[in-house]
Amino acid sequence: MATKNKPVAADAEPVEIKFSKAKLLTFKRYRKRVDLLATLLKDGVEYTLADVDSIINDFMKGRD
Repeated sequence: MATKNKPVAADAEPVEIKFSKAKLLTFKRYRKRVDLLATLLKDGVEYTLADVDSIINDFMKGRD
C-alpha cells in the first residue's frame, strides 16, 4: 500500500517539539544523564532537544 506525502510549503520552518522536564527524564537518549538533568532542568519549563544538549554541554564545560 502506497502512502501519499503531503506537500510542504517552501517557506515553512520546521517546528521544534518541546518537552517537559518529566518527559525528558524518561528518554533513552538521556538515560546516562538523568541525575544531571533532574538538577539542571526547571519544573514547568519546556525544552527542545537542542536546548537540553546545549545545557549539558555548557555544564560540562563549566559555563553557567
